[in-house]
Amino acid sequence: MVIGDTAVGKTCLLLTFTKGRFPSFYIHRVFDNLTTSMVIDQQCTELSLWDSAGYEDYDRLRPLSYYNTNIFLICFAINNPTSLENVKSKWFPEVSSHSPDIGIVLVGTKADLKNRCIDANQRIITQEEGEKVAMEIGAFAYYETSALENTNVKVLFEDTIRF
Repeated sequence: MVIGDTAVGKTCLLLTFTKGRFPSFYIHRVFDNLTTSMVIDQQCTELSLWDSAGYEDYDRLRPLSYYNTNIFLICFAINNPTSLENVKSKWFPEVSSHSPDIGIVLVGTKADLKNRCIDANQRIITQEEGEKVAMEIGAFAYYETSALENTNVKVLFEDTIRF
């Protein structure tokens, strides 16, 4: 299950992983299921990946889709500090309350924007800040990804399967 604020890149992350390329246009999704398979440690693994809506309007519906979730990927955009604050104030508490025994991986998306944000004097979330929040929420790991550049996308899912 992939969760996080609206427009942090959840759908693009999933589509880049399942299709192997960045989507050429954005498709607004409320809840969507994508399936794919991959070989991990010489074993074929079937993945059912759920993309969730970050909109407040769906706060009461979203937890209904958490049943049978094996792991949560909580996403935030590295160029959006509010989305990281919401990991601690909204997303982690929601997961903890509805699925307390399910593992979490924290994912910083849009890593390709780092240099552009630095050049524009826009605040970005550092690797260290992401790792600190991952520790605070008890996440298995923290990954910075770029769906646009396909950076760390495959390794994120390969490692997540192993958790």
